Amino acid sequence: MNRSETDVASSVVFFVGHPPMAIGPRDDQWHRPLPLDRAYFEKGAAHHSQAAVTYGDYFTAVVDFLTRDRMAVGRRAVSRMREKHTNHAIEEIRIHLVKHGNCYHPAMVILATGGVDVPIVVNVAVSREGQDIIAIETECLKQLSRRFADHLLPEVYHFGAGRPGSGGELPMFAGEWFSHYHEFHLAHSSPSGANRHVVWDPDQGHWQLSETQSADLYRQAMLILTCHFDPYTLSAIQHWHHAAGDFVVKATPDGIDLRLITVRRCAPLLNLDTQDPITLETLLETLAVFFLRTSLWMRIDRIDGVGELIWAGEAALAPIWKGFGEGLEKMAGRHDLPPAFAEAAKQYLASHTREDLVDLGLEILNRYPRSLPEATLIQRHLKRHAEQIQALMHTTT
Repeated sequence: MNRSETDVASSVVFFVGHPPMAIGPRDDQWHRPLPLDRAYFEKGAAHHSQAAVTYGDYFTAVVDFLTRDRMAVGRRAVSRMREKHTNHAIEEIRIHLVKHGNCYHPAMVILATGGVDVPIVVNVAVSREGQDIIAIETECLKQLSRRFADHLLPEVYHFGAGRPGSGGELPMFAGEWFSHYHEFHLAHSSPSGANRHVVWDPDQGHWQLSETQSADLYRQAMLILTCHFDPYTLSAIQHWHHAAGDFVVKATPDGIDLRLITVRRCAPLLNLDTQDPITLETLLETLAVFFLRTSLWMRIDRIDGVGELIWAGEAALAPIWKGFGEGLEKMAGRHDLPPAFAEAAKQYLASHTREDLVDLGLEILNRYPRSLPEATLIQRHLKRHAEQIQALMHTTT
């Protein structure tokens, strides 16, 4: 695609796969239907429907989205990433379709400007499921990243749509790309109960976290979710799932660093009458629901992201509890709660017996559809989970 077609960049190039392979209108794949999810490649075309949208439609829509209003989206992203530079002219756009997700087909977009490559993500909602939630997610991410500028969640640059060549529009949003962070999934636990996470690194190849790194992964994930709990509205980040690759990890000289890249829903955990005040008792009870619900889901993944459900071993529990405590402290600081609040909340949770936790878990399960496979897995492990959690809280609080 040349400058006369976009009037904003010297060239636009497209890539698919890992390692990236160039694609264009002359290639057969350009005209093929886009798979609706990555399970298409795991189980074959016969098991999964395809979108009417082709690869060419997808790339055409992303270009349209990026180049509207003389590249306003790209210029906004570049100005955010290069605040100290004045030359924000975009010389080249490189668009790489990186994943066929159930909700989104994300593209890593490289904006080449002034000798510097600026990466952003463009999440495109091709499936009906994605189109139903993309506006909600965009608003959730905007609100949370605006309130808490700690980059634990991606910043949203723009929400809109792009026109594919086949007509209509595909909704999408551009946001912050976390460079060198990758999806990961749980492999079978060792006999000792230690977890084995495999990191999907397209540059270096798949690599495995150590036991220490896997433990820290759970700590950081629990911290991120807990510190975004709102004590004044009882809202929490919901509908996340390890199997969907919602958390991403990066190796660091000191260990690992974690980010949450999607927020499909952030809403109150309890349906309260708007006239009812949120008392300390209500807040503590809601935190108990939040902790138990989150600790249960934290142990669920799918082999390779699309295989059978897998339950993390007991080794995950201590870091989950530690991350909860650290998240409480961060949350309390964000909302001007007393310094002693985090310890008081932990003591309140530790006062629950095994039977209390089982009963609470059953109440949580009643809110899930009976057909949900994760609910069946939770029910199978609930009593043992409650026993392990209660013993851990009792000995560490």
